[in-house]
Amino acid sequence: MGFKALTVNTPVDEEAHILAEDDATLYGAVIGGDCVLPVGSQFPASVTSNNNVRIGDGMLIVGGHVGRIVKYDYEDMTIANGVSGQNRNDLIVARFISGGTAGADDFRLVVVQGTPGATAKDPATVQGDLYNGDVQRDYPLWRVRLTGLSVAGVDKMFTVGRMLADKLDKTGNASNVTNTFTQATARNQLTSGEKLSVSLGKIMKFFADLKSGAYSTVVNNGTTTAANTVLDGRMGKTLLGKINDLLTKYNTLNSALANKHTFVNAELKYINDGQESYAEYTPPTGYVAISAQLINAPSGYFGVKLIKLASTGNKITVCLNWGYSGNWSTRIYLIKI
Repeated sequence: MGFKALTVNTPVDEEAHILAEDDATLYGAVIGGDCVLPVGSQFPASVTSNNNVRIGDGMLIVGGHVGRIVKYDYEDMTIANGVSGQNRNDLIVARFISGGTAGADDFRLVVVQGTPGATAKDPATVQGDLYNGDVQRDYPLWRVRLTGLSVAGVDKMFTVGRMLADKLDKTGNASNVTNTFTQATARNQLTSGEKLSVSLGKIMKFFADLKSGAYSTVVNNGTTTAANTVLDGRMGKTLLGKINDLLTKYNTLNSALANKHTFVNAELKYINDGQESYAEYTPPTGYVAISAQLINAPSGYFGVKLIKLASTGNKITVCLNWGYSGNWSTRIYLIKI
């Protein structure tokens, strides 16, 4: 048949050329999928008995085909008797059956009965592609749960579509748009063309991984005492320069001291005054003593320390914390002045 013009006028004596499947193709493309439309009461379900569920007014679309229950009207759906001691799920569905091109179609609400058992399971429904030639398509509206002989409750299974007026233009106001997303498992860059939910999940991951320092004030000095501050990287270079300067001065001083530091081993005569032992030593000219150490202390006195170093002029007094009388080789540490 080739191209078919739809929105054109034809001679009044010609057969009607616009068919239900033409409208269904258009509506399906505009609405985007099976749903209950956001008008009326949107097919509310009420259990009136263990054998009846009443469906209120609403409008829906299945495979592009539109059906409705008018306002203030309803349709009673008969539920078969339950089985004592067993459970069952029945489904109330909107079922469309095609009659072929220009043929008589059938579109109504029906009950798809489930199989009783210890565990209730939803019965199978047919999800045929009407546009591509399939004959039947079901759209579940309500699940009816039977426990034994009684209807235990009903569960909504449909989604409510959005009005075209609520659709967001490319340059529209998205201030009231909601989005469902989950946090990404790793920090990754945003990618052009990816879903908004994916992008928001990535952003959420970056925020979740931020530590307290990310919200601190950056300072470029070594004097602040304020809380919640962090050093600017430039301050690190300043501190490194000061550290290197101190190391240079330390090495210079250490080198100078190394050339002036020496020691001598002297045979000192210690006198026991009843409380402690002491000996005197006079350093060579141009040197001062800074510490002293006993050489080859006997086994019983290993680790005994010098406890006092008195200086009178250039002469020093070496005192021990244990009684001893006699000579003892002592190492005297000197600094050149």
